[in-house]
Parts: sequence; structure tokens; C-alpha cells
Amino acid sequence: APVEFMLKSDAQQIKNEHIAEIADVTYDYTELMPKVEIVINGYKLQEEIDYTAEYADNLNVGTATVSITGINGFEGTVNKTFKILKIKPDVEAIIPDQEYFEGDALPEISASTEENGVIKWVGDLTKLVIGTNMLEWLFTPEDTENVESVTGVIEVEAKATTTTTTESTTTTTTTTTTTSKDKETSVTTTSKDKETSVTTTSKDKETS
Repeated sequence: APVEFMLKSDAQQIKNEHIAEIADVTYDYTELMPKVEIVINGYKLQEEIDYTAEYADNLNVGTATVSITGINGFEGTVNKTFKILKIKPDVEAIIPDQEYFEGDALPEISASTEENGVIKWVGDLTKLVIGTNMLEWLFTPEDTENVESVTGVIEVEAKATTTTTTESTTTTTTTTTTTSKDKETSVTTTSKDKETSVTTTSKDKETS
């Protein structure tokens, strides 16, 4: 690659117009130091050779500053700013893998993510209905200053509830026994499903 060089007979002043705007960057849990690009008369300045760069407020979301100062034949100090944006974490919502039925409470939900935070259901639905249930969830990070909240939807199929009715039959039996000297009579009454039977037994008087 061709080597860029510049004759420096006189000190060159670094001005704001020589420095390209710095693009927004995303929070990544570390100090952010995006490179700056400075060009004077077609010559691209090199950090630590032609200028130094000092960063401030570059750890958290907000507006950070880089102070650029010329060295070795370059002069002047220019401050440039750039924005640090919130990071959007990867979050997977998880529910138990099982069958669901109408009337069931919303399933327990948990989050698979590297970010600390809390996940919960949102919306008005409190119980499952027959068919497809589109359940909305919200993940709120612990570090709300630098990390975005995440929302999503889980699709849950709920089956109809089956009800089984069992009929039972009760049978009542009443027995009456009458004894006399002349005869012995036994009357048995049986009631089952409104059916009645009567049995009478007669025993003749014994004579000796």
C-alpha cells in the first residue's frame, strides 16, 4: 500500500472541519473509544503520531466526548461528541412443555438470557381460552440505564375441557315378618327403579 506523508514546514492547525463526524455506538459494558478520522490537505492523520485522543463519559449510555490534540507539527485541540445507545439483549421466553386446557392459569414463564432482569406476562388475559392464545411478555433488565426492555409473544394452544358424568342407582330393601299361631307370613318389598315385588309365604298350622 502507498505510504502517505506530508511535508510539515509550518505547524498545521487541526480544525473541526478536518474531523469526520463520529457515528453512534452501542453500549457493550466497556469503555467505548471509536476511532476518529482526521484529514488535512489529503493527508490522513495517525493517532499517537500526529494527534492524541482522550475520551470522557464513554462508559454508559448518553453523550460521550473525545478531545483531539495535535502533536509533532500539528496544533490545536478539538472536542467531538458521539452518542452511546442502549443495547438490546437476546431474550428467549420459556414455558413448560405440556398440554394446556381452557380455563388454565397462564403458564409459568422464565427467561433465557445473559442479562439480569425480570420477565412477566402483560395484557388482560389471565386464563387460557380454547384454541390459540397469543400471550405477550415483557422482560425488564436490571440495568435500565444501558439496556433496553424486550417484549415478545408466545403462542399457546389450549384444548377444550372434557366433563364425564356418572349416574348411580340406589336400591332400598324393606323386609317385614309376621308370625302367628295359625300361620307364618313373610312379606318382602323390593324397590328398584320404581319396580315393586311382593312375596307372601304361608305356613299352615301344625296339628298333633
